[in-house]
Amino acid sequence: MSDAPKLLKPLPFLAFMSDAPSRQAVGEMLSEKDWPKDALHEGNAETAANYLKDHPSPGILLVEISSAEAAPKQLDALAAKVDPKTKVIVCGNVNEFSFFTWLMDIGIASYLLEPFDADKLKIALDKIRDASADANQTPATVIGVMGARGGVGSTMLSTNLAWLLARSFNQRV
Repeated sequence: MSDAPKLLKPLPFLAFMSDAPSRQAVGEMLSEKDWPKDALHEGNAETAANYLKDHPSPGILLVEISSAEAAPKQLDALAAKVDPKTKVIVCGNVNEFSFFTWLMDIGIASYLLEPFDADKLKIALDKIRDASADANQTPATVIGVMGARGGVGSTMLSTNLAWLLARSFNQRV
């Protein structure tokens, strides 16, 4: 047998919450999605940073912040530990637009005002999933064909080129 540490498989979702109604909402969502119950932990962003020292980053991380003043320090500590591909959702009781825009500017995927219910959490998760799906699509390539004057064959060339590309790459053009 090997003495190497067993590799831990990252969870799809992990939450660190201290607000009781929000913890209940996360628990309901975990049950509905059939995700492990141990994905919900007591704590906040600092607790999450400490946890992630020894555990792999999840696909989506939900953390609670204590205040707007503490958020920069808490989120900086978290950023040092979390995988850059992890989508982070922050929740708290700060109800200011400037705070929300700051969170979006630093790369937070979503912000939930506490207390929230399971439906609001599911909406946030769906938006993240939809944004990830859009980001994984290959951008379209545009090829332009232009003639200097009418009757030089640019329409015929573009039609034949489209047919050739569609047939060669088995793609819609």
